[in-house]
This record gives sequence, structure tokens and C-alpha cells, in this order.
Amino acid sequence: MIHESVRARLAEDIRLRVTLGRDDYRRVVADTVETWEGEPGHPEPVTALAEEIASEEFARHLAEQVSWPERTDCDRLSLALIDLAQSGIVTREDYQCCESSAGGEPSSNPAVLVRH
Repeated sequence: MIHESVRARLAEDIRLRVTLGRDDYRRVVADTVETWEGEPGHPEPVTALAEEIASEEFARHLAEQVSWPERTDCDRLSLALIDLAQSGIVTREDYQCCESSAGGEPSSNPAVLVRH
């Protein structure tokens, strides 16, 4: 049985992934399982729990969207970054510094680094 503190941390991780809105249900569950399964302190299989929590979080997120305005702050930010990129400024949205994925580009060029 998975300890409640592990469940809470797992739920927090899934909530963040869902809130970012970058991945679908299957990717959120797969990435969560890859991250958590076999980690010290919680070696039990987490797939079923990740699926349960992801279902709850996707439902919660969908219910929240009903109250959102037609154009959100994230939409405006994305459009602003597109405008900057079209004018030659390197931009990143939800940027994570990583040598392998970024290829060093931001350090070698002027950049606007944005994380939302």
C-alpha cells in the first residue's frame, strides 16, 4: 500500500503536469509512472494510483475552464512570444534549462526566457 504522504506528492506532481496543459492523459500517466516507480521510499507500482489521480485532476481542470475568460493570460503570453520571435528575438515558453534540449542556444544568443 502506498503511504498517504507519497500519494500527496504524486498528486501534486500530476496536478502540475495537468495544469501546464502540455500533455494528454496518457502522457501525464506515463511520465508520472516513469518518474515515480521504483524510487526509494515508494517502490510499489504507482500506475493504478497515477491513473486514478490523473482522471481526477483532468476532470478538475476541465471544470475550472468553464469560468475562464475567452482569452487567458497564457494565450496573451503565447501571442506576445510569437510576435517577439517573428521580429528575431529568441523566445521560450515553459523553458527548462537543459544542455540536451536547448542546445545552448539561449546562452549564445540574446534571449527572452519565459516560464509560465
